[in-house]
Amino acid sequence: MAWMLVLILGPAAPATAAPAGPTAVPPTAVPPTAAPLLEAHLDRERAPVGAGVTLTLDYRLPEGARLPDDPKIEGLEGRSVTQLEYAPGRIEVRFLVDALKDLSLGPFALTYLDAAGAPKRVACAALKLEVLSNLEPSPEQRQLKPIEGIIPTRPLWLAWALWTGLGVLVLLALMGLVFWLWHRAGLKARQAALLPPHVRAYEALEALAQSPLAESVQAKAFYFRLSGILKRYLEELRGFPAAEYTTEEIAGRVQLEIDRELVALLRRADLVKFAHDKPTPSRREADLQAARAYIRASAPAEDAGQAPAAGEAP
Repeated sequence: MAWMLVLILGPAAPATAAPAGPTAVPPTAVPPTAAPLLEAHLDRERAPVGAGVTLTLDYRLPEGARLPDDPKIEGLEGRSVTQLEYAPGRIEVRFLVDALKDLSLGPFALTYLDAAGAPKRVACAALKLEVLSNLEPSPEQRQLKPIEGIIPTRPLWLAWALWTGLGVLVLLALMGLVFWLWHRAGLKARQAALLPPHVRAYEALEALAQSPLAESVQAKAFYFRLSGILKRYLEELRGFPAAEYTTEEIAGRVQLEIDRELVALLRRADLVKFAHDKPTPSRREADLQAARAYIRASAPAEDAGQAPAAGEAP
């Protein structure tokens, strides 16, 4: 028994120490760059006409590759796309079933940029979508559906009354506008009629002097306007229809010396109007000054203070 205890309690043999130094680690294998991948699937296999269907494109790009700012998706040509959503590794396309026959979608392709920025392309196979008719499968099961909401169900007389009322309002508005314009034009005419003839004639001459006709190379239009102003003034001043008379007929009617000076001015105007005379700018200005002088000299004595002085606006 004693020798057994000695064997049990005896010193144990020392364990072999591990050699000192760093522990060797086997090299880690670097996985190869993943190949690009594109997979496409629909959220359903069949859909009725007019329904919306979602196409999901799952993609995987090589390391360092990315999608451009506006990714180009091939295979959606001719489809009525209503929504596009982008997420990492996934693109969801919502489109409308707008054909009565089965749809063949794709094949699909997605353009991306590799690590160097060069455009690349990854593709996948096409898909098919079975299109269902909205009609019942057999004539016995087909039923007429209510048309309320498709066509208006209000009485026709109500729509007619609304349009008639709108037309009456528009007509009244137009009549009010016409009346306002007529009243405004009549008011201006009445205000002008209250002015003495020599004041109206002088204002017409000043308007002519400030118009483009005063600088135009077409002198005929200037002299037609000038002689018209003077004839209308003479008609109001002497009481005969001078505006309808020729210059020679006016010469046979006037008696005063000042009116004969006006006839001389009208004859010079006739040379430009009918004989192709070419007046110089200085001659045109002189004739305009002569017309102003005639109006100032022929104004009634009680209104002489109202005639503008030479070179002044009325």
